[in-house]
Amino acid sequence: MRLVHFNADAGGRMAPCPFTIDQLEDLFDDVARACPTLPLDVALHQRRADMLDHYHRGERARLDAIASTTGRQTDAGSLAGPQDLEHRYAQVITERHKRPTWLGLARRNSEVDVGAETHRQDILKVGGEVAVYRPEMSAAEIPTIDAEMESVKFGTAIYVTSWKGSIFEEMSLRYAGRMINKATIARGVMERFHNQRIVYGLPDDKVYGILNYPYCPRATSGLTLDSNTSFDAALAELDKWAVWAQEQTGQAFEPDTLALGLKLYNYFNRKLHSQNPNVTVLGRFLENNDQITRVVAANELDEGSSSYGFFYEDSSEGLEDVVPAGLTILPAEVSAFGNRTYMFMKHGGVVERVPAANLIVEFTRSF
Repeated sequence: MRLVHFNADAGGRMAPCPFTIDQLEDLFDDVARACPTLPLDVALHQRRADMLDHYHRGERARLDAIASTTGRQTDAGSLAGPQDLEHRYAQVITERHKRPTWLGLARRNSEVDVGAETHRQDILKVGGEVAVYRPEMSAAEIPTIDAEMESVKFGTAIYVTSWKGSIFEEMSLRYAGRMINKATIARGVMERFHNQRIVYGLPDDKVYGILNYPYCPRATSGLTLDSNTSFDAALAELDKWAVWAQEQTGQAFEPDTLALGLKLYNYFNRKLHSQNPNVTVLGRFLENNDQITRVVAANELDEGSSSYGFFYEDSSEGLEDVVPAGLTILPAEVSAFGNRTYMFMKHGGVVERVPAANLIVEFTRSF
């Protein structure tokens, strides 16, 4: 049943009527037949015609209004188009990207001033000899200590991005209920770029990352990891590199954290013992090793058919991410009806103050 509308008051406001158009016509006919001799008969019939004409004109105007806003022709029997029958979710799904692992793993150092173009780490190297005293010893026979200061210089780089907008674009997006926070998008873009630089650096600018830090020891595993590699062989390979720094430095340095490429992490974490399916290589490694207390997955350490293992000391001396200036948004630059906003940060790469405590191992895999 369709409700009809007619002019209900002198103000011209439309009100719903609980009758169909056919029922309304029958109502007027019934009144006319019941009162054929009333002097109001002619006026009643005229009022009937006027009201029905008003209804038809109002209904046509309403349908024309619908057509003008939806861009299609309509009639009294077809009022819904495809877009009227489509549900649109209120939530807008934002595209996902790789997790920026090292933003959470690397300790941040903000000691370097934002105005500095380079930063330098001094390293004091000490040594010497001791002799057993004898009464007949001359001064020349008494040994001395050695102390030498070395200095390592690093560069900095400024990362920049921006976003544009206009007052008209913002008005349209607000009306459509699709406002976009461009500052949040810019922040995500900058953080992902920053994370990549923590790993790969910018060597030409002397901004170094984990994989190209010039003072960190490197090694290559001689074992190719695949589905045929035995549990014991995989475990022995991890154990060998975990104690490398400890043995090479006479326990001066003992890394406590191991970061593995994501594919390598999953391999070791799913490689099961043949006689005990509840034991994995990674689980047994952590049980047996008394210095590596944490193993983390880092997707950035996977490259082609190789993955890297980074054994490091999780301290201010082991690994730091130097950030003289964090993400900074400048005031918007306004031109006529448009605007442009700039964001920047300053980065000094990573610093390993005691690189002998760390070790990069390249693993070859066939998976």
